[in-house]
Amino acid sequence: MLYVGHYTRPNGGENFFRILVLQGDYLKHIEVSLISQKGKFFVGKQLTRQGRVYRDKNDQVIFPKFSDWPEMTEFLTGLMIGEKLEPMPDNASNDLPAIEPEELTGNTAETVWWSLTQQIGMVIDCQGRTARIHWENLKRPGSELAYLAPHEVIRFEKIGPPRQNPERKTTFKWEIFGAEIIKIIKRQGQ
Repeated sequence: MLYVGHYTRPNGGENFFRILVLQGDYLKHIEVSLISQKGKFFVGKQLTRQGRVYRDKNDQVIFPKFSDWPEMTEFLTGLMIGEKLEPMPDNASNDLPAIEPEELTGNTAETVWWSLTQQIGMVIDCQGRTARIHWENLKRPGSELAYLAPHEVIRFEKIGPPRQNPERKTTFKWEIFGAEIIKIIKRQGQ
């Protein structure tokens, strides 16, 4: 099954749509977006999440990587009425990549995830602090598009409280400023 939906921002701007691909009990979540940086436009396509779908004891469809997104859980439950799914195992998780901050030093951080659509990502520094990073605070040598990929390491000038937007509050306690990619860490299983 293939489902396509779009997202409308609270201020009315739209820049992407979602594609959900369900094959049995396996789901892929893809975002296709039109983004702009420094007056140039880019089309981005990103597989943001993938994994098995389960049922909980209340017969709700559970996708561990959407555990903090009740609207998507409700949507998936409606789509998969009558589908036979395994019960969710106790060890199911949202599978964020393993980051070992002790491998980092000074003003460096490793990328956990990046959203092309939102043009922000999450990194973790050598002190174990998770921080938001916005494309405007990132230099990517050899590319007109500023973005990060999991396990890329950045060097940054400053980490501080995040800039707040009254329309969209962030839950991040830290934000990275003045960053540049310096290397990629190869993790076991990559």
